[in-house]
Amino acid sequence: MLHAIRVHARVESDVLRIPELLPFVGRTVEVIIVEEAPAVAAETPPRVPRLGTLRGQVDVPDDFDAPLPEEMLRAFEGDP
Repeated sequence: MLHAIRVHARVESDVLRIPELLPFVGRTVEVIIVEEAPAVAAETPPRVPRLGTLRGQVDVPDDFDAPLPEEMLRAFEGDP
């Protein structure tokens, strides 16, 4: 989503660092600032996880998908 800011300002000084504003000294101008869309890094492809990179480093117990004990299940559900 892009954002824009609209400001009315009077150009007061003829000592400006923006030469394009010199013709507007002493006049009220409308300035619209538009945020640029974020740049998308097209040259870097998305990182795809490789399967098996943790093989031998993680130990999954045999009862990994077993039902939780009753007291732990109550704790997850918010019961005291």
